[in-house]
Amino acid sequence: MIKRVYLYDDKNLFTNHYDACVSPEQPGVYITPDNSLETEPNFVAGMWPVAVNGAWVNQLDHRGIVWETATGNQVEHDQLGALPVGLISIPKPDGFYCWVDGAWVFDISASRAAMSCTSGQFRIALTQLGLRAIVEQAILTANQDTKDMWEYFTTYRRLHPAVIGIATALGKTDVEVDAIFELAVTIS
Repeated sequence: MIKRVYLYDDKNLFTNHYDACVSPEQPGVYITPDNSLETEPNFVAGMWPVAVNGAWVNQLDHRGIVWETATGNQVEHDQLGALPVGLISIPKPDGFYCWVDGAWVFDISASRAAMSCTSGQFRIALTQLGLRAIVEQAILTANQDTKDMWEYFTTYRRLHPAVIGIATALGKTDVEVDAIFELAVTIS
């Protein structure tokens, strides 16, 4: 005859079941490991059974990959219980997101700061949008730094002061300038 028991490790965490056999020297007595309980743990999603004073107690289980709220970086977490402050189990979406009031929120400022394209991509995007002649006209009356940027830069950055200055002079909104860069990066 066998009797199923449930094992736990040195941290009292459930590990697996074990089928104990009757002792050949003592009929009716089963040979069971010291680190076992006779009752089956109750498995609940998001929890893990832990042996506490001879009984199974479920504890929160966030072991595995979690995310830092400050950076959005993935980290490995190996402890049961509530997550420490600054760690969450909600995956950070790809792209520019930051943790705000319990949710990942798109960070438009970080997105804009990262936008860049080649001067060729930018010019082609302006042409496709019917804006190139207007921008080149504005460049003619701009300061020397802006003229140099237009003529000599190989990469344009969304938040460069010259880009912002020309956009402002032409009355373009942030969304309209974003659209130019979003189109430009698709041009190869």
